[in-house]
Amino acid sequence: MRSPVSKLTSEEGSFTSSLVFLAIIFAIIAIFIIDGVSVFRAYSASGAVAKDAAHAAVLDYNQNRSDDHAQDVAARYCQDRGFTFIGFEVNPVGHSYKVTCGADAKTYVFRYIPGLKDQVHQQNSGTDSETG
Repeated sequence: MRSPVSKLTSEEGSFTSSLVFLAIIFAIIAIFIIDGVSVFRAYSASGAVAKDAAHAAVLDYNQNRSDDHAQDVAARYCQDRGFTFIGFEVNPVGHSYKVTCGADAKTYVFRYIPGLKDQVHQQNSGTDSETG
C-alpha cells in the first residue's frame, strides 16, 4: 500500500489535487457571484420601495396638502418594509417627491473585504409627482 504522500506525487495524485484546486476556485467564484447578486437585489429592491414610498407620499399630499405629513408617510413606508429611510426632497415644479431608501445586502464575504465592504450598503431613489 502506498503512502498518501507518494500518492500525491504520482500522476493520480496530481489529477486529484488539480480537481480539488479547481473545486476551491469554483467555490470562491460562486460565493462572489452570490454576493454580487445579493448586492444587486438590495439595490433594485431599495429603488422599488423608494418609488412606492414616493407614490404613497404623493397620494397623502393629495389628501392632506402637507409636505411634512407626506414625508412622514414616505419614511414609515420605507421602514415598514425593512428599509432605511435616507432622504426626502420636494421639487416645487410639478410638485414631485424624491425618496431615497437604503438596504444592506446579505453577503458572505463582501462585508469582510475592505474594497467591497462599501458595496454592502445600497441606496436608491424613486420619484413620483402629483397627479391632480
